[in-house]
Amino acid sequence: MTLGVQTACLEQYPLEEVLDFLQKTGIGQVELISGHLMYKTPAYCEDVAAEVHERGMTISGYVWDGNGAIPWFQGRRFRAMEPGGVQDAIECIRQNVVVTAALGGSHLVVIEPRGPEEGLNEPAAWQQLVTAYREGAAIAAEAGVRLVNEFHPPGDFASTPERAIALIDEVDSPNFTACLDFCHAEVMAPGDAEGFIRRLGVERIGHIHIAGGDSHPHMHRAVGTGEVDAIRLLAVLREIGYDANYSLCLYGNPLPRRAIRQSVDYLRANGYFVA
Repeated sequence: MTLGVQTACLEQYPLEEVLDFLQKTGIGQVELISGHLMYKTPAYCEDVAAEVHERGMTISGYVWDGNGAIPWFQGRRFRAMEPGGVQDAIECIRQNVVVTAALGGSHLVVIEPRGPEEGLNEPAAWQQLVTAYREGAAIAAEAGVRLVNEFHPPGDFASTPERAIALIDEVDSPNFTACLDFCHAEVMAPGDAEGFIRRLGVERIGHIHIAGGDSHPHMHRAVGTGEVDAIRLLAVLREIGYDANYSLCLYGNPLPRRAIRQSVDYLRANGYFVA
């Protein structure tokens, strides 16, 4: 297994500085956020990928926040649940798949939009979201990119274990799975993140965001701190057969570089991601 870092927690630093820091910390993969790409053209993305590769790292994937909850992610809003918004949502996925492929990433993380807009009833909103993800998954598959949905509780449409599983099952595509964030899992299933992982099963998990934390959904603490037992959750993932990508996601941490170093040391001391 290779440990990556999602760059959201380092958004305040220039990309070149971020890459230099991650290289010195011994990180092997980078999961880029849209806010770290000044332009989204294929040529620009290829240049960014070259900078990453020169430092001996790879790009695991790309994260697009389509609900606008995190302003610095930039980009178009994901309008899957707005009246008449399905085709625009599919086009947004298509554009972000192009970016992901140009970066050389294997997965595109879409941060699920918030609940249905005013004027759209819930059953219709749900079906629109399913349609957008089903079509988007097919587009991503053609480009060799996996589409993964990150559930962002509270407030997201599928922010309970039952609804998260139902969304993946109704999209019914092998190319559409969950990005499981340890901190979010603890919020979605308080005290039973392990059970949530087992219920999802390896077939519904496409990427992992490792973090420490507690009941606050956006305060991702260093691994080994807070209520989240990351080592136990990693052991469960190993038990169910998960062997794809992992990224540290420490968004919201006030001292991100220190938290990354602390997390890497803690994980390696417990036998994970040992170089």
